[in-house]
Order: sequence, then C-alpha cells, then structure tokens
Amino acid sequence: MPDRPYLRHPAIRGDRLAFVTDDDVWVGSIRQGGAWRLGAGPAVVRGPRFSPDGSWLAWTSRAAGG
Repeated sequence: MPDRPYLRHPAIRGDRLAFVTDDDVWVGSIRQGGAWRLGAGPAVVRGPRFSPDGSWLAWTSRAAGG
C-alpha cells in the first residue's frame, strides 16, 4: 500500500466534510482544517451522509456481517 493517504466516499454539508479512510469514518471542518476519527474497528464502512440539517451523520457498515 502506498504511504500517502487515500480518502473515499466524501460527503459535504456546509463547512463540514465526512470521508472514509482505512475503513474508519472521519469528519472535519473545511474552513478550519483538521479532521477527527469517529470510530475505529475491523468492519468495512462506506457512504457517510449528513442529515438534511447537518446535525447527524450516518454510514453503512458490515460489522454484523453481509
């Protein structure tokens, strides 16, 4: 695997950006920079999406199987 990071499944709502990297969901601020991991685990995650008002973030996971 390359030493550079890779970002998948980006979602933007206002100033906030959510994305998946290394099978973890991250969220950050576009204006302020920086990102925070929301959770870590062995499951494959994808598709983070903000709620219409931007107060919630949801994603799919294979933590419980297929």
